[in-house]
Amino acid sequence: MNGRERILLTFQGGIPDKAPVFEQSVAGAVVSEILGRPALGFASDVHYHEAQSRLAGASAYEDFIGRWKEDYAAFVRALDMDMVAAPWFLWETPVRRLDEFAFLYRNEDGEYVRSYDPRSQTFSLARAECGVDTNALRAKIKKTLREDNGQNYDGGYWALLKWLIETFGNERCVAGASFFAIPMRADWLKLLLEDAGLVREYLDFVAERDVDAIRKQAGMGVRVFNGGGDLAANSGPLYSPALFREVALPGLKKIIASAHSRDGFYIYRTDGDIRAMEDLLFEEAGADAYGEIDIDAGMDLIELRRRRPQLVLWGGLACGSLLLNGAEREIVNEARRLRNALHSGGRWIFASSNTLLPGTNIRGYLAALREVR
Repeated sequence: MNGRERILLTFQGGIPDKAPVFEQSVAGAVVSEILGRPALGFASDVHYHEAQSRLAGASAYEDFIGRWKEDYAAFVRALDMDMVAAPWFLWETPVRRLDEFAFLYRNEDGEYVRSYDPRSQTFSLARAECGVDTNALRAKIKKTLREDNGQNYDGGYWALLKWLIETFGNERCVAGASFFAIPMRADWLKLLLEDAGLVREYLDFVAERDVDAIRKQAGMGVRVFNGGGDLAANSGPLYSPALFREVALPGLKKIIASAHSRDGFYIYRTDGDIRAMEDLLFEEAGADAYGEIDIDAGMDLIELRRRRPQLVLWGGLACGSLLLNGAEREIVNEARRLRNALHSGGRWIFASSNTLLPGTNIRGYLAALREVR
């Protein structure tokens, strides 16, 4: 049984020969240690290298993409991952470099700065000008609804997806992309309270674009769509289930129905404690799988299995606690506990809870991988 067969059988409710494995985000430091050589990762730190290469010109960016492909392919084969996916790139060129680590960007929202932190190895927003001006956000949404050309995803995404299919498609499952969520920004959350109807109109528009993207990806042979979007923190959802039902659920149902109509499967990913949203996401909307399961926010996989026997669970090891601070023995014991509880019933894909971060206990993680397989 190869990786593609293993993943599809898992989504179909069968029990594969061994637990499938898929990591969506891995820091470059972790990739480098596993490969035993300097390598690019596919977590936030890769955006720093992306920014440098894009600013340096087309040839440098082409070299960056070539390096990334080589490193990603080597990592996938080193871990024998059953599923692969295009990375989260920014697909934006900075206006200029401000210092060794900071870059100025500009888009229709205004100017903003992204900066690389060598300690955490993250590349994140350092300063943004959006604030909580809902009038500006309202105007932007209305302009988008009037003028947007309907294109979804940068052209570079489609080129990478094509490469993934050509490189891995016969042996591993290639996951497509979907994103559908109310942005977790103060101006968006305030607007949600002030004008839920406008947010609903915008999300309906986004859903139509995502349906078109799913159609195009399915036409390329994609069966699994790595979708959803963050909607919760450790304390629970950032807005009520009633608001979600009113504003976001109709669009999400269209997206998932589109995947199902093309013999596909949809993963809803979100951090946080989502127990109050489970019925909406996995029953009413019909998502087939749950990813980024936030163990540290109280989302226990074994309890989830008891509540949701038909739901595919993707995750297992808490990336922000156990994999950073746990001893090898503790990590392996947790992997064994999950394997014993989950594998015999199928519908489980083993992974970290979100990202293999810098400082991950790599010996412990690799031992856990051997334990579940």
